[in-house]
Amino acid sequence: MIRRRGETQRQFVERELAATGRISAYDCMYGLTYDDGSKCSITRLAAIINELRRDGMLIDTAGSHGRLATYALRSQQASRPSEPEWAQGWRCSDCGGAPVSQPEPLLGDMGRAYCGSCGASRYFRRAAA
Repeated sequence: MIRRRGETQRQFVERELAATGRISAYDCMYGLTYDDGSKCSITRLAAIINELRRDGMLIDTAGSHGRLATYALRSQQASRPSEPEWAQGWRCSDCGGAPVSQPEPLLGDMGRAYCGSCGASRYFRRAAA
C-alpha cells in the first residue's frame, strides 16, 4: 500500500476503500509506505472509519476483539439516524463506535457502556471538542 506525500490519513483511507473496497489495520500499521519508499503508518484508523461512517459510508468490520480489524466498504449508501444527544462525544476505546446506552461514569473522561459496533460492554472516552 502506497500513501502519497501530502495526503492526509483520511484521504488515504477514502482512496484505498474506493479503489479496493477494503483496508486492514495490519497493513496500515506495518505495510504502508510513501510513494518514495519511506515507511509510514496510520495509527488512528478506527477513528477515521468511525468519521466516515458518520458521514454516511457503510463500512463493515471483520475481526474480533483483540485482533487487528479489516474494514470493508458496502456498495449501497443509506441514511444514518443521528445519535442521541447524550451519546455525542462518547467513543469506544476499542473500535471508535458510539455507545448504545449512556456510559456509566468512571475516572476523568472515561465511562463504561455497551458498544453497538463491538456488541459487548466496553470502556468509552469522551472525545475532545
